[in-house]
Amino acid sequence: MSKPKSLTDYVNSLHSLATPSNIRLGEDIAGSGGVELIESDQSHITARVKPPGGVRRRVELHSTAEGLKWGCT
Repeated sequence: MSKPKSLTDYVNSLHSLATPSNIRLGEDIAGSGGVELIESDQSHITARVKPPGGVRRRVELHSTAEGLKWGCT
């Protein structure tokens, strides 16, 4: 079984993993202060995310041996 990449590795290749519109939306959310980090380490991030005028969600990113996994509730 291979070692999972760090989340930093995924962030560095984000433009190949997300659509341009999702990149722009993420930049808008972060720029408006809509991201509240709950917990993080090299392989896991949990945050509360609220787009301007939108609904707050809990977002989780996990780096696993199978690749990047994520969830939004």
